[in-house]
Amino acid sequence: MTNNNNNVDDGQNSSSVEEMPRITHVIFDLDGLLLDTEFAYEQATQRIVQRYGRSFSLEDKLKILGRPGSVVARMIVEDLRLPISVSEFMQQFEEEYRHIVNVQPVPLMPGAERLIRHFNRFKIPTAIATGSRRFTYELNTKFHQNLFQLFHHVLMTPEDPEVTRGKPDPQPYLICAKRFDNNDLLNEQKNNRSILVFEDSLVGIESANRAGMTTVWIPDYRFDRNKHQNHLQQHQQQSSLLSKPYLVLDSLKLFQPELFGLPPFLDD
Repeated sequence: MTNNNNNVDDGQNSSSVEEMPRITHVIFDLDGLLLDTEFAYEQATQRIVQRYGRSFSLEDKLKILGRPGSVVARMIVEDLRLPISVSEFMQQFEEEYRHIVNVQPVPLMPGAERLIRHFNRFKIPTAIATGSRRFTYELNTKFHQNLFQLFHHVLMTPEDPEVTRGKPDPQPYLICAKRFDNNDLLNEQKNNRSILVFEDSLVGIESANRAGMTTVWIPDYRFDRNKHQNHLQQHQQQSSLLSKPYLVLDSLKLFQPELFGLPPFLDD
């Protein structure tokens, strides 16, 4: 299957079926894909920058989407010319975020629970590769612990000693793949097409593509399709075709496992 059309087209498959990989493992991003955390991240960021007479737009959000937290903090401080250090921003962010999430728990994204439980039911190994730190991961998942216990492992790139480079570098996905039980099957990058990666950011798509994996892009639902198309074209100009997703869908709800040789949903 090659992606001949990168438009998000009514949630349908934007690729033509040609060379279908046989998927054996699945890796998910977390924020904005499985969990609807973006409202809390944006609200916390907005509270901080407004203290200094700045504003944080959706366009600003698009530029940092998928990048590690320390990189995000640096970009916000520098781009908005905040009169604080990166470490001060991160400290304020942690305080604001904790308050917001304690008041309003983070919900799951549409289709996330159904897909996770489907893979678990058919014993398809799943993992998470996220740029979240442990404190945010635990805050975000505390009301969904039974669901997140189904993952084989969770890689938190900012605090993992083996990860020295974040997305869009391939290292996070390569390390995450290596930690599956049968990692001997995954130690050759040529075998990584059998790993299906779900991402909501093009930075993450590039990371997984560079790791040789098969990628599904679920763009942020708050942006219109023209904005997604422009963002994809701009990102591809900067990164060649490394950010070209294998499949584009409007929502996890629209994913069809059988397209990848996986068991279909039983409730369809």
